[in-house]
Amino acid sequence: IEAGEIKLFNQWYIQWLTQNNNDPFQLALAYGELGETEKAIDSLSVAIKQRHVMVPTVWAFAELNNVRLDPRFDQLMIEVKRF
Repeated sequence: IEAGEIKLFNQWYIQWLTQNNNDPFQLALAYGELGETEKAIDSLSVAIKQRHVMVPTVWAFAELNNVRLDPRFDQLMIEVKRF
């Protein structure tokens, strides 16, 4: 799959998620893959507050590689360690 196709899919997926189930963890993944770190961090923060079942697996997703470089990610993960 080419990068442009991934971008188009993620844009569609974000729109679908926000109109349907608004899953904050899936939104964080999609935003992270698009390189939208700010939105990914915001969505991840919501997922943590909601104690989303997938949050402890956050380190396993390549979509969040750039997000993990943001210092705010480390701050958010302090909460995850308390799960």
